[in-house]
Amino acid sequence: MKKTGRHGYSGILWMTWMIAFMAICPSCSKESSRNPGGELSGDGLPPEVRLAPTVAKVSGDSFETGDRIGVFMFYPSEDSTHGGIGDLPAPYLDNEPFVCVEKSNGSGAAFVSQSGQKLRWKDEVTPADFICYHPYSEAADGQTLLHLSVRKDQSSPEALSDSDILWGRRSEAEPASEYVDILTSHRTGQLLIELVPGKGYDATILESALEGLVIKGGICRCVLDLSTGSLIAAGSTVSGDGTLPDASSMDADNVNDNSAEDVIPFADGLTFKALLPPQKIEDLMVSVRVAGMDRTLKTSLELASGHVTRCTITVNKLADGINVGIGGWKDDGEDFGGVLN
Repeated sequence: MKKTGRHGYSGILWMTWMIAFMAICPSCSKESSRNPGGELSGDGLPPEVRLAPTVAKVSGDSFETGDRIGVFMFYPSEDSTHGGIGDLPAPYLDNEPFVCVEKSNGSGAAFVSQSGQKLRWKDEVTPADFICYHPYSEAADGQTLLHLSVRKDQSSPEALSDSDILWGRRSEAEPASEYVDILTSHRTGQLLIELVPGKGYDATILESALEGLVIKGGICRCVLDLSTGSLIAAGSTVSGDGTLPDASSMDADNVNDNSAEDVIPFADGLTFKALLPPQKIEDLMVSVRVAGMDRTLKTSLELASGHVTRCTITVNKLADGINVGIGGWKDDGEDFGGVLN
């Protein structure tokens, strides 16, 4: 009969240890998901964070599928001494990217975490504050001031949409399994230029003769205060404080560059639309090329957040070419345009 010695006893211990390890290992191998609430799934957990920001976007009346926003979520009652935005406590969600998708019931658009993971409220009873902005930037993590720039070429619908800087805030939102509504607003100003056929032109002939329009003298770079939604052009001043402080820790090139740039607006027939940060432009120039001839208009104006500044330009066809005239500028939809022969 074969004896069972030390080696046989060690083998039994090794097998026992392996069985215990295999029982524990599956739970260790599960991929962890980001969830500030602590729990990932299951009955009785806090509801998932689900957002439904609304806005009259420049290219339509709502956000579009694929749009990305940055989201900050705060619990004001928490006592935190670091990492906050302005006077706010440290964020529960810090610049979390959310992407616009269609609601599962087909009743419109909503925003879900871009990671695809479920982010939950910390509990089912504590209200929270939300701040969101568009377009999303990784540089906003843990920051108060975010340096952005509108596109210099806004001739495509995508570029125009990317230049539409939006901001919104919702305070004391109750935890809910449904969507939290957040109303966002335009922080850029809109410059709307309309060409009108004058003597010798009708709309069809003028549109066919038009070769391009460029806006000169505006600043594209800007700074968004995430705590208040205030947006100003780079290098601009704010009343009482002088220049807006530089967020030097941000990873952005030439964040204080306030040089003017040429902007190509979005064209819809004889109407041109461009989005620029709020600013006062002393030497704005609109360069129009019609039938091989360039004409430049010079004026000054001030752009305000969420406001439309309109300009109507009447184009006359003269014996030696064309003449382009402009009367004046006015915010809030009023037009003081005219004809200069």
